[in-house]
Amino acid sequence: MSGFIPQQEDAFSPQQAMQLIARSGEKKAKMRLDKFFYNSVLAGALLGFGCAAALIAGDAPWYTENAPGVIHVLAGAVFPIGLIMIALTGSELWTSTIFVGLTPSAFRLVLRSRRRKRERKPKKLQGTNERAGLLIPISILICDLAQYTGVAFFERRVTILHLAKTWTVAYLGNLGGILFFMYVICIYGNVFSSESSQAHTVSYAIGKAQTPGWHNIFCSAIGANWLVCLAVYQGIIAREVSSKIIAIWWPIFIFVTLGMNHVIANMFLVPVGMYYGAPFGVGYYIWKSMIPAALGNIVGGFGFVGVSYWYMWMTANEAVDANFDTTHVLKYSSAEREKLPYDESPGSSGRHNDYHIEQIMGA
Repeated sequence: MSGFIPQQEDAFSPQQAMQLIARSGEKKAKMRLDKFFYNSVLAGALLGFGCAAALIAGDAPWYTENAPGVIHVLAGAVFPIGLIMIALTGSELWTSTIFVGLTPSAFRLVLRSRRRKRERKPKKLQGTNERAGLLIPISILICDLAQYTGVAFFERRVTILHLAKTWTVAYLGNLGGILFFMYVICIYGNVFSSESSQAHTVSYAIGKAQTPGWHNIFCSAIGANWLVCLAVYQGIIAREVSSKIIAIWWPIFIFVTLGMNHVIANMFLVPVGMYYGAPFGVGYYIWKSMIPAALGNIVGGFGFVGVSYWYMWMTANEAVDANFDTTHVLKYSSAEREKLPYDESPGSSGRHNDYHIEQIMGA
């Protein structure tokens, strides 16, 4: 294939991303307890940066009264930095641990292959050159997948005890980290120094915990973690940093702009308002905000993302091999494919085919 170098694809497929999530979930569940807890504390603190920035962005009394939508958009624009830092540093956020940790623990589909008894026949590519671009993992060429039959079987990756440990430790670690950030960095650091910013924290806390009903918070939390876990999923699909940032930013922007409830973010947004004078106590906050938000986040993350995409991409013939190569994925542009040899076998349509690509790649 002299004369050109295949481009490197910058994204995994949804199926490959689910396998990566399965691997990550097992690794997280079996991580040393002290490291997992400290990583969770760091995640809480990092999310606190986004929460504080969102509150400061909303400190605009005139816009709050006359154009509240502008405040929501500004808060949504700056809040995602917290989750982006968490994702890029590998910290443990409880609401995404629901997605990453529980999906592979229920059951993971593994592709087991056997060679067909009959002789392989070259498979012709269909469609135009523009549609004929291939994503080719070096270790598993598409033509090789054509000669294997996937047999699905379920395999347990972690136990219920692992789940209980990761969920509990991540939750407590996030709580400790975000409260530390709130008191030490924001309150004692005098971040909310003006009267207007303090009044805004109070009104925000009331809007999160007191004004809506229990069922309102629960339903809102479903949507919040649906979007958060989609952000995590899309971030895993992306390969390089700028793509990950963009993939994570948009879903988080949407959930904050819509005012949805994220239980870990509320651990900052509600207590800081309580500190500055919100008219309710800790018990009320736990019952009215923390519990429904946590339950809604579980439904949104586990049900609408974890189970949904596990069913879509890790069952039947949709799954990829559990040990697929993550280092190289190649993509041919239409111009590059014109330089590949044609299938000249009798009865061929003359299009490029998988067999010749395999020979070129040296598989």
